[in-house]
Amino acid sequence: MVSSPALSTSSSSALPSETSTLLPPSHRGHGHRRSASSSSSHPEDEEEEEEDVGSMLSRVIGVDIEEYSKGYGTVDHSKRQHARVEEEDEEEEEGRSTFWQALFNTVGDLVGTGLLACPLAIAYCGWIVGPILLLFLGFLTHRTLIILVKISLEDRSLRTYVDIIGKCFEKKKFNIRPYLTALFVFEVFAWTMTLVILSSDTLNALLPNLGLTSNHFKLLSFFLIFPTAFLPLHLLSFTSLLGIISSFFLVAIILFNGFFAPAGAPGSIFHPAPTDLWPSLGWLKMGASGGLFMSLWGGHAIVPSVVRDLRPEDKDKWRRLIDASYIIALLASGSVGAAGYLMFGREVSDEISLDIANTPGVSVLLTTLAVWMVAINPLCKIPMGIKMLNDIVEIALSIYPSRNPTLPSRAQTPAPSRPSSPKPDGVKIHASEVLNPNLSDIIENDDDDDIESEQQVVARWRKQERTKGGWRVVTRTGIIVVIIALSIIFPSFEALLAFLGSAPAFGVSAILPLLGKKLLYSGQKNRGVDGWEAILDWVFIALAVVGAAGGLAGVFFGVRD
Repeated sequence: MVSSPALSTSSSSALPSETSTLLPPSHRGHGHRRSASSSSSHPEDEEEEEEDVGSMLSRVIGVDIEEYSKGYGTVDHSKRQHARVEEEDEEEEEGRSTFWQALFNTVGDLVGTGLLACPLAIAYCGWIVGPILLLFLGFLTHRTLIILVKISLEDRSLRTYVDIIGKCFEKKKFNIRPYLTALFVFEVFAWTMTLVILSSDTLNALLPNLGLTSNHFKLLSFFLIFPTAFLPLHLLSFTSLLGIISSFFLVAIILFNGFFAPAGAPGSIFHPAPTDLWPSLGWLKMGASGGLFMSLWGGHAIVPSVVRDLRPEDKDKWRRLIDASYIIALLASGSVGAAGYLMFGREVSDEISLDIANTPGVSVLLTTLAVWMVAINPLCKIPMGIKMLNDIVEIALSIYPSRNPTLPSRAQTPAPSRPSSPKPDGVKIHASEVLNPNLSDIIENDDDDDIESEQQVVARWRKQERTKGGWRVVTRTGIIVVIIALSIIFPSFEALLAFLGSAPAFGVSAILPLLGKKLLYSGQKNRGVDGWEAILDWVFIALAVVGAAGGLAGVFFGVRD
């Protein structure tokens, strides 16, 4: 018998295991058997009919039907599993983002709210310690991000940060996923809260004549954020691009004002305000500066997903993507931090744009543009945080969108129609072993035509998707409402930013990736878990623990009121 190639019927790579193409073991052995006999008297007709049926079954089942027809209903589980792995790998290769779209998403994630607090962080540390701390934390987080991406590319079943770290700890038979998910959700919630606070505070400063407070702008931001909650990742690159443009426009305005401010006036780079070489505001403030700097390098949750979404022709450029993103972020943060500290010295605030807006003698137009850039930038980054939260909630509640179970490819191209015909003699397929669970009803009734049964499956799938789509609207709306409500309850931008950069950021971006690498590659040679590299990792872990503790102490005892 001539069989057609197997076509993929796997669900989306981000879906939970319940939507797998195979029935769970508990359901095996209880399906119906179906046999068919041929009534054709011409061998040529039989051969044509066998080819048609083989194509049909290969498409519906998702495997080579010849392998199953030989065994009359028996299944080679190793071949089936191998087919599924190849199928998932093929599906995973079909990324949708170009290199530049991925770069926009990555840079947009790195260059953000932490940029505004860089001058304050350097003021807390002084000229010697500040730049060194900024460079060290950039190097450390770049190293750990490379580790995470490498692990995710080695095992394509790892789709999120939680999956990556969870696999590393599985070797010690410790299920860290629930705790990690809780930490991750908490961190993303707090991050999006800081974005809402920053945007609303800035809009309140820009539009004082409207008679609205910062809380009013927070409530109004719901109508700007809500539509973006339904955009896919590759389209969010355009909001990231807008955020990047606003960030670098802000950098340009800050530098312009610093270079061209009138002599003797505050805010001049050539006539700098009083500064310090060493930390002069106390060790607690220096601890808080570590958290402020660390808030710059928090791309570990989203970047692995961005890399996986690269198109096949750009997959091998992932290292260049990360390197370029870090260089751009470092240049931007270093420029703003140094210029802002020179311009305002020890009196610099946690939002350099507000310092410029309150400084006489600089261009009113440029000052207004700078503040507008600060208002726009957070709104461009919020969708990325909402996207991460939506994915976690929808997977947990099993309301993540699924593809049509009867269609084989990501493109959802309809299968060619086929006439009803007698089935070849001797073919017996055990439905509960090989059929997609969503398609098991196709063989429930021997009297039904296959095409009609498939249409019923599609109708049921569409009904389920409409129900899940309704719940997705509810959950996504609820997430945005909770974020806005919490931003009203906890309105301190500096305290939230410093806290995010302390224990959560050091844990997610430094400690857990380094520990995970040691656990995953333990006992393997040439994997960076022995020799001088192992010693270096332990030193980094120890420093990260100190940084996390210092950041927490600075947040609770040293941050300005």
